[in-house]
Order: sequence, then C-alpha cells, then structure tokens
Amino acid sequence: MRRPSWFDEDQGGLARRLALLPLDLLALGYGALRTSTLELRPVGRIAVLQPNAGWAEKWAEGQQDSIVEVALNLAARAMLETEPELVVWPETAVPGYFHNHPVWRARIAELSRSSRIPQVVGGYHAVFDEEGGYETYNAAFLFDTLGFSDSQPVYHKQYLVPITERVPFVSPRWFGGRFFGGFGRGGPGPVYRAGPGSFGVLICYESAFEDLARDYRVRGAEFLVNITNDAWFGRSSAVYQHAAHLVMRAIENRVGIVRAANSGISQFVDPLGRVHRSTDLSVRTIAADRLTTTGAVTVYTRAGDWVGLLVLALTLALAASAWVRSRGSI
Repeated sequence: MRRPSWFDEDQGGLARRLALLPLDLLALGYGALRTSTLELRPVGRIAVLQPNAGWAEKWAEGQQDSIVEVALNLAARAMLETEPELVVWPETAVPGYFHNHPVWRARIAELSRSSRIPQVVGGYHAVFDEEGGYETYNAAFLFDTLGFSDSQPVYHKQYLVPITERVPFVSPRWFGGRFFGGFGRGGPGPVYRAGPGSFGVLICYESAFEDLARDYRVRGAEFLVNITNDAWFGRSSAVYQHAAHLVMRAIENRVGIVRAANSGISQFVDPLGRVHRSTDLSVRTIAADRLTTTGAVTVYTRAGDWVGLLVLALTLALAASAWVRSRGSI
C-alpha cells in the first residue's frame, strides 16, 4: 500500500476549503445585499468629550476641581462649535461623588439648562439606606434640559471588572471604611429619552456583553451610548480591541452607537458596523457627528443566542450518541 505523501494531504486540505467556499460566498452575498438595502435613518447630532485626564492626575490630591473644569470647558465648547442635541462625557469624567461636591452638579446642571442640551456624564454614585449603610457604583448620570439629574434615574454599571471594581465572592462591608471594598452591581439600565431620541448606556467593557445591548434594543432604545476610560491600557492593542466590540453590537442589533473615551478612542459606529470620526489616542479633543440607526429588529434581537444554544445541544447529543455506541460495542 502506497504511503500518503505531502501532496495527498495538500489535496485533502484544498478539498475541504473548496467545500466551504459556497458558505463563504453566501455570507459575502448576504452582506453585500444587506449593505445596499438596509435603510439608515438619522438620529441626531451628538458630541463626545475626550478630556485625556491622566490616571495619576485625576486622583492627585487637589486636582479634582481642575479635572471637572476641563470637562466643563470642553462641553461648553462642543455646544458652541458643533450644535449637538446630546453631549456625552466619558466614564468617571467626574472624579468623585456629587454629594461631596454639590458645586460640580450645579455647574453641569446649569450648562444643560442654559443651553437646552442634555448631557450624559460618567461619575460615581453612592446610595445610602435608612440605617446609615451605603452602596457605591460606577455610574452614568443624565442631566436633562431642565438641568436636574435627580429627575432621571442613575445608571449603575452591571458588569464589573474583577478585582479592579469588585472582588468576586467578597462583600465590601466585610472590610469596613467609607467607600472601600468595591462597587455594587446595578440592575437593568434605564432607557433614557432625551435629546435626539431614546438610548441605553454601556459603561466600559460592558460593550463586550452582547446581552446588555440586545436588552436595551428590545426595550426600545434607538441608539446606544458607550462611555469608557481606557487610559490604563496606554497605547497597547487592548485599546483597539476594546473599541472593536462595538462593531459587533451595532451589527447584531442594527443600531447606531456613540463612544466617548477619556483618552481615546472616541468614535461613532453605524448599524452596518462602519466606524466614523474616530479620535486619536492621548489627545484632548471633542468630536461630533450625525449618528444613524435603523428601525430593523434583527433575528438576534428577537431570539438572542439561539445559535450557541443549538450548537451546545448538538454537541451534547453527539457526545451522548458516541457514548451509547461505545457501550454497545463492549
């Protein structure tokens, strides 16, 4: 019997690749068709702030007021120069708690009230109970055109970064101390209705969790807002990988997404996954664009991760079938 040669193996690999070619062509064809037929509609003009506040600078003693001042000046500039319907600050752009710094809240509220432009602001939120206890959250606040964020629910981040934001299986109260031990986990976020339309907020790497974006879309969000602080990634590939998650969220739900990042990359993503107005890293700037979205409700939005569940079920069925056959051959 002739021993198989490298040529035989190469021929087998080529045959397998050719067998998959129809699937590749089908995917390319569908993509081209969907790109040419999907109707994009304008949401409105949105501006994002990129303060580029350094990690050490943000938490240095006595620097918090100047950090907020920089962001306020950027917001005022964005409103004047770009005429947006919504202004988005990045994650933890406000480096502290509003109840400790009421002037910050008052100045942000006055800017929204005087301009009649709502703002999404990333910061920290503490919720106290009647017994003197508290829970702290990585949060997003909506300052509406009346200027009062208290009239709008606060979004509390749901998916927390392990160790950095919360130690798994450990209660912050075990350690005592004020605001020590990690953040609390929030519940389903509100669908805000302000400015150009209805939207949901994703904080930081919540962009990687497809169920959050889908849930907002199911509950009527016309577009999504992602606020993040990627300064601790530096200029590594993680910055680009993190931003790329939004391309998938946009395609899965055919929804427009705006991203405000403290040190970049800030950007706008359309429902086809195309990225617009990306900013450079490590620069202080503003960016504005007219975001688009669709009224389409995708199969994924309706049904969720049914493909993954189907694959899991088939895998278990094949494993069970193989076990039964092996038992029968004994």
